[in-house]
Amino acid sequence: MGILNTDKDRIMSNVTFQQVDETATDLQRWIDRLSHAAQTGEPLELAGSGAVDVADAQSWGPDRCIPAAALRDVLTSNTPSIYTGR
Repeated sequence: MGILNTDKDRIMSNVTFQQVDETATDLQRWIDRLSHAAQTGEPLELAGSGAVDVADAQSWGPDRCIPAAALRDVLTSNTPSIYTGR
């Protein structure tokens, strides 16, 4: 292995760690939003002013697509924090 390959591997590792950190941060934001909605009983508005047409779902951005891991985290949480309307 030459120096060039080692530097390339190091740079790729840094990019990968940065992407993982961003993904974890994005996931935590979703968990926080979902938890807040569950605690308050308020709907989580994802459409904003955009149209809600399921046929166009493939073109929706990540701000309109809840990660399954966030749903799993909120729904299987050990702390009961779901709004009951009482």
